[in-house]
Amino acid sequence: MEKFFQATRYGINFSRQAYKIRDLILWLGGDLITNYLHDDNVESNLLSPVEAIAYAYHNIKAGIEYLLVDGELETHHHPCNDR
Repeated sequence: MEKFFQATRYGINFSRQAYKIRDLILWLGGDLITNYLHDDNVESNLLSPVEAIAYAYHNIKAGIEYLLVDGELETHHHPCNDR
């Protein structure tokens, strides 16, 4: 996730060579964790669903805070979906 947020910041800065970037829409999508949907997930998942949620939350929060350092961005929108 760290690389994703670094690439997002790079893309914003690169685009600023041609455009004024004031707004950020960061779609977080869905399927951020695997869960125990199938029996084999219990054995193959690195983290339990609760641990995976905590891990995803921590990293997404850190990534958004990393992007908030950009003082030229006036608005941030973070839409999500559950499917």
